[in-house]
Amino acid sequence: MKTNYLTVYQEAEAEFVEKKSRFIGYATPIQSEAEGAAFIDKIHSLHKQATHVVPVYVYGGNYECQRYSDDGEPSGTAGIPILSMVKMRNIKNIAIVVVRYFGGTKLGTGGLVRAYTHSAQLAIEAAILIEQVPMSGYCLTIDYTKYGKLQNELEARPYEIVSQEFLDRVEIEVVARLESQEALRAYLLNFTQGKEVLSELRSRFVPCKDGQVNGDDFLLSEEWVEASKN
Repeated sequence: MKTNYLTVYQEAEAEFVEKKSRFIGYATPIQSEAEGAAFIDKIHSLHKQATHVVPVYVYGGNYECQRYSDDGEPSGTAGIPILSMVKMRNIKNIAIVVVRYFGGTKLGTGGLVRAYTHSAQLAIEAAILIEQVPMSGYCLTIDYTKYGKLQNELEARPYEIVSQEFLDRVEIEVVARLESQEALRAYLLNFTQGKEVLSELRSRFVPCKDGQVNGDDFLLSEEWVEASKN
């Protein structure tokens, strides 16, 4: 199974001005090379009058797919610095576009590198940098009277409820990092006294922020990306 990697949680943009030149950075998560190309085309269509539209995207566990361009800026001052920054930070499956509207003052080679890199970093921050962590776990059904107790106990353990459905009883999915699967199973068997069926979940990448998946923005099990079997 693939290992942890960083990406962004959502599409976002950020803007700043350097010596009257306006820089607008865009970032979005992608799940294919085609999504990266489509995002670049979308930003191009929004800024047809821009002086430069610098695209970068990377996709794949080993950066198998990469695209970048300086779009008319001096060679090595725009696309490549952004690409290098992304790879240095181990960010994957992301598309970034930095748009520049020239303000009349040249920035020089070093100034361009700093401006484009800074714009990309601002866009990444706005899009929320997260860690995709491979996790698995179990689905089980418990009585309402036990649900609150389970929630309280999990707060002190490295396990997370990522899905819950309230029917006649509560159907929940509890996950943990792959190295904790045996401990999670033992805990759930003990909690239910072996009276409930534990259905094993397929391993998936789960978005985490600051090492945590609990929180309204990250309990989106329908957005999990199934891990590759390769």
